Formats: sequence, structure tokens, C-alpha cells
Amino acid sequence: MNIFQLYLHNFRNYSDVLFEFEPGLNLVVGPNGVGKTNLLEGIAYLSVPRSFRGVKDSGLIRWGETGFDIKGIVENGFTRHTLEVHYYEGKKNYLIDEKRVDSFAEIFDTFITLVVTSKDQEIVDGPPEARRKNIDYFGSFFDPAYYQLLMSYKKALKEKNALLKKNPIMEHVIPWNLKLYEIGERLVASRERFLKMIENILNVRLRELGLDGNVNFSYEPSLDGFKNYTREDFEEEKRNGFSLVGPHRDKITINFQGYPAVAAASEGQKRLILIGLFLTEREIIGDRLGELPVLILDEPMSVLGDELISRVVSHLSGQVIISSVRKIEGFHVIELNQTVSGKV
Repeated sequence: MNIFQLYLHNFRNYSDVLFEFEPGLNLVVGPNGVGKTNLLEGIAYLSVPRSFRGVKDSGLIRWGETGFDIKGIVENGFTRHTLEVHYYEGKKNYLIDEKRVDSFAEIFDTFITLVVTSKDQEIVDGPPEARRKNIDYFGSFFDPAYYQLLMSYKKALKEKNALLKKNPIMEHVIPWNLKLYEIGERLVASRERFLKMIENILNVRLRELGLDGNVNFSYEPSLDGFKNYTREDFEEEKRNGFSLVGPHRDKITINFQGYPAVAAASEGQKRLILIGLFLTEREIIGDRLGELPVLILDEPMSVLGDELISRVVSHLSGQVIISSVRKIEGFHVIELNQTVSGKV
């Protein structure tokens, strides 16, 4: 997959700008504050139409304007497509080749980006939520059926949580538990399969990157709470107003040398594990699609340092877009300044 052009209109600090990219290595370079991450955010928004920084759509609008437009020319399987997002008055329209899209699954078949930021270090040493989110993103890109299953689970969970806030009786909650258990069984089985698939390749990639040591996953599902639901469980959930068990609370741990990486790995080893994880996921998704997703690295030098980044770059293939405050040899350069991007 490749993106060749990106047009941003009233998105973040960009008023009306067209950027062009090359297949292979691209470098978005410029001083802090000119909007490098905003540009990467615009690219990624065409893949998953929400901010990878967790900002609401209304917060992406250029100051003083009423909405934003993003347009990209991308390539998938030697076929070019035009992707568009228009956000105005709280309503978002996504179009592929001028045809409106209603499901993210349609987008995943056309354009996928994998984004790595400094915040993603939480996947290795942060709370289980970060690892659940990562495996769910991977699963959604890898298998559209998993995405649909995940959406079904979230919808049923939302209904159960809404019921718990209305002072329900236990007999009304149990049917939702049974539904969530039925969907959750399939989610858990898929996650176990995905984690094993990633683990088998991850250690090979990490050795290539120079990491000496074994990495594996521990996965602790919490499905049984749906089946073994007690009066005490119900009362606690009613007090909290939300479900306390299920795949949305499963614990996933990344281990290094048999111990949780958060304690057993050095900071440098954790960074390599993170990069290795994304490269592995990208490779697996690429094998399914027949081509690699676009890889986006936001300011990796600030996290990895010169030695590690040069090692990582030597193992990159497909289209990669990196932001940096300084130039790197061998990259197609997109240089930003206040004139190009406007004032942040």
C-alpha cells in the first residue's frame, strides 16, 4: 500500500495544503511546532477515521473554521483510489472513489496504516488496556470478521451497562451475560490465535534488530465471570454501573525472559520490543493483503536514539513515513516550516 497525495483543508494547523509522498522511505522534517504530527495524523485518519491522539473530531478543526476536509490518493494492489473525509456540523462523511462508506471494514480493505508514537510504549509496560487495544486493532485489520465480532460485543456490552445504571433486577441482566459469553468465547479464541501467530514471528524479528532474549505473551481471559454470575457479582456491578468481567477486561502481559517486560527489560529493550511488535504485525497483515500497510513513525529518534533507529531503518520495507526534527540520509524529504503549515 502507498499514499501518494494528501490534501488537508482546515485540519489542525493546516488551512489548504497538498503533500506528495514516494513509495519507500519518506521523512517529514521540520522544527517543533510546525505540525509534523498533525500531518501524520491526517494520513492515519484516512485509515481509521479518528485521531490516533485521542482527540475528538471537533478538536481537529482549524481554529475559527466550521469543519475540515481530508483527501488522499492511495494505491492498493496496483489500483489507485481516492479517499475523502468531510467533517462539518458534527457529521462525518467518508468516501472511497466518491462512494460513501458506512463501515470501517470497507476502509480496512482499501488503506491501512500502522502508527507508532512514543505513547505506544504503554503497549509494552503500561496497563493491560493498551495491549488489548493493540491486539484488537491488529485483529480488525487482519480479519474483518473479527472487527464485526468486536463491534457486536461492544454493542451488547453497552446495552448491559445501560441496564445496570437503571436499577435492574438480576434476572434482566443474566440474558446479556449469556450473549456476551457467546460472543466473548469467539473473541478470546481469536485473540489467543493472534497472539500465538505474532509470538512465533516476533522473536525472529527481534533477533534481527539485535535483541538478545525471548519474548512471549501471557493471556488471562475473564469469561467465566459471565457463567458463574452470583448475586454478589450483580450487586457489585449495579453499584459500579458497568460490567466487571469479559474480554474488555482481559489481562495480556508481554514477558521478557519469562518475566513481565515492565520489570525485566531495560528501556532500550522495551523500545525494541515495541518496534518489533509493530513490524511483526505489519508483516502478518501484509502477508494476508499481499502488500505491506503504510508504517508511520512519529518522532522515533526521540525514543529510539540514533543507533537503534539506524538499525530499525535498515530492516524497513514498503512505504514508511517518519517525522523528525532533522534530516536522515536516504529518505524522500517533505520539509515543513511556518510558511507551509501555517501557525500552530
